[in-house]
Amino acid sequence: MSFQHAAAFDIIGAINAANATAFKLTEVTFGTPQVLDGTWQGQLTSRNTGVRVTAKAGSPYQGSKPFSYDRLNLASLNATNFKGYQCSAYNVTSVHGLFPMIAHWTGILFGTDDLEDLALVDNGNNTQTATLKAKAGSLGWIGEATLIVSRGAAPLDQLLTVTSLNGLNYPTANDGDTFAQMYLYPFDFTDYLTTLSAINPGVLTSTQADAIVAMLKVVDTGTGKALWTNAPGQTAWNLAGATVLSNGLNSPSLPTNSSYKYVMALQLDPSVLTPAGVSYLHYNDPFNPN
Repeated sequence: MSFQHAAAFDIIGAINAANATAFKLTEVTFGTPQVLDGTWQGQLTSRNTGVRVTAKAGSPYQGSKPFSYDRLNLASLNATNFKGYQCSAYNVTSVHGLFPMIAHWTGILFGTDDLEDLALVDNGNNTQTATLKAKAGSLGWIGEATLIVSRGAAPLDQLLTVTSLNGLNYPTANDGDTFAQMYLYPFDFTDYLTTLSAINPGVLTSTQADAIVAMLKVVDTGTGKALWTNAPGQTAWNLAGATVLSNGLNSPSLPTNSSYKYVMALQLDPSVLTPAGVSYLHYNDPFNPN
């Protein structure tokens, strides 16, 4: 027997290798394996197991024939004899649930016909003990062994069932929203220092709104460049009814660009949905070469 294969695969491979045949698993069935030790058949072979292989109806073969071979003893699996004998698992309570993790950690491919589905025992130190006990009818295994299972190795492909994500929904639930804070973040309004610094907190007058619209049509290079307006009733890119929340020295407490000395926080009228949130207009003192 070998690792990383189901027992039936190895048995049919050994039969083909010894007899120059080309049997396929889809063409034969295996009987219940029999212990040969202590029987007259056991006097004729050094193998520990016998099994009868029978041709399936409709296959190119007919009849059946007994074969002898060695099942592996689970007791031979331990950290001394098999260096890869270890396992980590997540939220597993019995032996059959360990099969994918055992295959991953050790390369041994067990099936439900091989081992009893015994409960794991909690050792109280973030480990569990699994008793691997061969079923009487297992084709590949006899005996039993214990395996210490450490906590971990969560199967992400099973836990993460959502395989695609929507766009970022912050700060609003609508993916299509234009976030005011980010939209105006890169734009420099320093050329309009005099006009901006003269505007005090409060609702913009129509004259002030027109002045800022004129600035935006020059400075803005994004979607809203040609759309900004001061038109009551319009629900996008509209400064009518906008409120200056603050205007003056920049502050680390604001979500603003620290490269600028001054900033105006401008909240559009609640009926204006694009851009959403508070816009920040950044500006500096004029450049002084001296």
